[in-house]
Parts: sequence; C-alpha cells; structure tokens
Amino acid sequence: MKYVNNHKGYALLLVLLLVVFFVGLSAVFVAASFNNATQERTVDVRNQSVVAAEMGVKYNINNLVNEIKILNQDYKNFMNTSLNNLVDKATAVTTAKDNNLALPSGMSTAECNVFYSSTHINAWIDCETKEIEKAGLEMYSSEVNRIYADLAPQENRIDSKTKYELMPLAINPVFNQASRQIEIPLAVQGKQNTSAKTLNATLIVTIPDHTSESNDIVIKTILSEKETVDRIFIPPNDSTSICPVEASAMTSGVCKYTGTNLESYLASLPDPSKVSIKVDDLCYAVEDKTKCNLNSLDGSGGTVYIKPSNQTLNVDNLNNLQDISMYVDGDLIIKNSNSADNNTIVSRSYSFHVSMNLTNSNLVVLGNEDKTGFIDWKSTGQSVTVSTNSKMCINLNGISLANSSDLTDPSILSNNGKLILYPGRIDMDKLPAAVEGKIIYMNDFVAFLNECNVNTSGLPEGHSMKQFIDSTTEIEATVDYGN
Repeated sequence: MKYVNNHKGYALLLVLLLVVFFVGLSAVFVAASFNNATQERTVDVRNQSVVAAEMGVKYNINNLVNEIKILNQDYKNFMNTSLNNLVDKATAVTTAKDNNLALPSGMSTAECNVFYSSTHINAWIDCETKEIEKAGLEMYSSEVNRIYADLAPQENRIDSKTKYELMPLAINPVFNQASRQIEIPLAVQGKQNTSAKTLNATLIVTIPDHTSESNDIVIKTILSEKETVDRIFIPPNDSTSICPVEASAMTSGVCKYTGTNLESYLASLPDPSKVSIKVDDLCYAVEDKTKCNLNSLDGSGGTVYIKPSNQTLNVDNLNNLQDISMYVDGDLIIKNSNSADNNTIVSRSYSFHVSMNLTNSNLVVLGNEDKTGFIDWKSTGQSVTVSTNSKMCINLNGISLANSSDLTDPSILSNNGKLILYPGRIDMDKLPAAVEGKIIYMNDFVAFLNECNVNTSGLPEGHSMKQFIDSTTEIEATVDYGN
C-alpha cells in the first residue's frame, strides 16, 4: 500500500513539472513575439518617415520645376528680343558706315563703346552679343535665387501622425558658368510621431543656350544706290600702287598703269583675271591719244577701270573689241563699235553716233544720283543691236528717259539678246512691256548688277552674328538617403 502511494506521488510531481515547463515555454514565445512586434512597429515608423520625406522632396521639386519652366520662357523671350534688337542696330550701324554717314547714337552699350567707332564692326557685334549673353545669365541666376529664397520653411501634414517639413536653407544655389548649370539644394524632413528622417536633394538645372556658333546670320549692309554705284567704279581692294614695268611681276591685285601699250601689258600678265588695272586716259594708255581708235583691242580677259578727268571718254572706233571688262566712271561717247565680243562695258552714260553691235557681251548703264545719265543712239536704222548671248542693262533710277533713246524700239534686240531694267517706274508709257526671257524688270539692285555680270565683290559683304535658336532645359534631381 505504501508502495502504491509513493508511485502516485511521483506521477503527480511529474505532471506538475510538465505544467511548469510548458508555462515557461509559452512565456518565452510570448516575450519573443512581443519583442518582434515592437521592432516591426519601429521599422514601420521609420519607413513612414522616409516615405514622408520622399513626398516632401517630390512636392518641392515639382514646385521648383514649374517655376523654372516659367523662368525659361521669360529667358527665351529676353534672348530672342535682345538678339533681334541687335540685328536691327547692327543693320543701322553697318548701313551708316558703308554709306559714309555719321554713326547713329544710342546704339552701343558702355562696355562695347571702344569697338563702336572702329573700322570694322565685327568686334562690336561680338561684344554686344556677349553682353546680351552675360545679361541673360545674370537674369537667370538672379531669378533662381529669388525663387529659392521664396522657399520658406514649411510643414505639410499627411495625416495626424505623419508630416514632412522643408528645412531651413543653409546654402544658396551654386552657379557653374562654364557648364551653364545651377545646383539647387533642398533638405526635407519626414516625421511620424517621434521618428524623423531627413533627405538631402539637389536639383541640377542647365540653362538653355539660345545662341549658336554654327547658325550665324549675316547682317546685310543696306547701301544707298548712289553709294553702290560709286563703289562699282572703284576696284575691289583698291590700291594707289603704280603697275610694275614688267607685267610678269603683277600676279594679282590693283595697280595704276602709266604706260602706253595697255593691250600688250594685259596680255603679258600671268593671270589677267586676278588683276585690276586703273588708267586715267584710256586713249593714251593704248598709244593713240589723237583720234582714239581702239579697233581690235584684245583685253586678254583683264579688267580696266577708267576715270576720265573731264567725266567723258570719247572713242572714235571700238570695233572688234574683245575679251575685256571696262568700267568707265563717266560718260562713254562712241562713234562705232561693231563685232564686240565677250565684253562687259559699264558706264554712267552711253552715246553711239553710228552703231553698236553686241555679241556675248554686256552693256550696262548705271547713271547718276540726279538722274542725268542717258543712253542715246541714232534715231534711224539699227544703230544698237543686242544680239547673241548679250544683255543691255539700264538702271532707270539713274537716267533721264527724256534725254535717252526710245527703249520701246523692238529692233534693238536680236536672237536671244535681253534688255534688263531696274526697277519698274511710274512712267511706263516710255518703257517697253516685260517680255519673258527678253525684256526683264528687276527690283533687287545687287541682283540686277550680278545678272549683268557687273563685279560686285567690292560691295560690303555684311557681318555675321550669333542667331537665336530655340532650346530646352535639362533638369535632373538627385536624392541622398544617407544611412
């Protein structure tokens, strides 16, 4: 009996030990679960802080980007207007310079005045362009600083426990002029309850470049017709040099011929097309000053500029003239000029006593500013014939129609010869009607000169400057999450 009772006691003790073991084990599991829940709740709070900070970064960057877009449009308008205004100023200045007029006032900035009165205005245009670019960059960076300063510290709540806050700004935007970039720093703190996370972000804005080196535009010089005509009778790159005795030494350029055998001199030039010869007295230059018979004169492709002392060049005969360009700054009075071939003759006025027959040639009348120029030939018979591959070109703004022969006479044109007139005039009853391919009116003076094979290389070529181009802004953002 005693053995049985002891056995039951041991069993009861074993049961109690098992109960204690399981209770302890449960406590351990409960404690562990509680600890894990606490950790997860802490991580969740921290994650919510990061999310809140990210929302704040995105919100403030979007606001900045919208402001930058408005600024870009203002900057674009500024650059477009400024460059267009410079085109107008440069046109006015080049026109004044090339017409030998006084320079207009109020055109130059103080920084560029040193270049304004120089012989060539390219340096002035470059200076003014750089000043525009400088002013544009200063305006842009100043506006970015203003926008940045307006970003006052602010708090935005997501819910009752979560918020983000733009932190006080410690540094200003950094402008790198070489790369045209502005770095805008931001610091946003996200909070949930007592947990906080600060994210540092940088917005990098590339200022658009609205000028281009490769898309230059040309500032065209607006010459008066008088100035243009006057320059036509001056050799390009004019020189006062006397021609060397030996023509072989004259390889290019301009010189004044003082000899008496012009035809031989032209033929002896290494390349007559590269040389311009000036003479005061054409008749003396070809060794026939008394009667001035220039028959069979061969110019060998050369160019001769003649400025008669009394404004008139009288030539008895100019038959069989060939392969020459002549610019007579005065009135050219000719008795006969038959079988002229492959020539360009430019003068202020012409008078033909007997006849003039052109083949493969250009006869150009430029006249005078006071419209006293003329083109006159015998009133009966075919005194003037503009024949195969030839052109008669007349600047109607420089001549008197009353003192000129009848341009409506159809007999002056033969084969594919052309009459080219500049420009149209009110008194069209004294002028022929346009005929396609035969009688042509032109309204661009330089184009008219080029069409008539007049050398315009001595006219101003204009000046180039940077052109306004549309451009977009590059904006990128980086965020530093730290640890």
